[in-house]
Amino acid sequence: MVEHQSVREVSGMKIITNKYDKTYFSKKDNQSVVLLARDGDSLVLIRQYREPVNDFVVQLPGGGVNPEEDLDAAVKREFAEETGLNCEKAVYVGNMYAASWITNEVTHVYYSESISSGTGQKLEAHEKIDVLKVPIEECIEKIKQNIYNDTELCFAVLQASLRGFLSPAEQ
Repeated sequence: MVEHQSVREVSGMKIITNKYDKTYFSKKDNQSVVLLARDGDSLVLIRQYREPVNDFVVQLPGGGVNPEEDLDAAVKREFAEETGLNCEKAVYVGNMYAASWITNEVTHVYYSESISSGTGQKLEAHEKIDVLKVPIEECIEKIKQNIYNDTELCFAVLQASLRGFLSPAEQ
């Protein structure tokens, strides 16, 4: 453990600077969820502007877990809100630290093939999300070419591939 030089709290998050002048963030509610959803031979992804990187990022639908909310319920809720689609059943494939060098956030990653139409997006005021259906092979190629470079998307595709979930659909 490193001694802290300063700690301040902003909106339930501690901003900590250690004695080496390195700053990181410690969130009280540090759980998030994402869903890699397969629809036939395509994946349901989202594209949205991300201010910290000043760019549009292709990533997985997901978000924060509400207090007292079950992870399974949270991933289905976030998927529905961001894509307007429903997820009937999701399989847990693991968790990850998306940026362990700067935050304590833990992302829980799910996979699903049981997607159905829903009632439309229910976005928060700050969100503008485009829903994409990207063929699996195209997604993998774009990851390989470093066009898709979101850590959660890359982790989910790797985990789903290792489990055989991304094999071609049966005819």
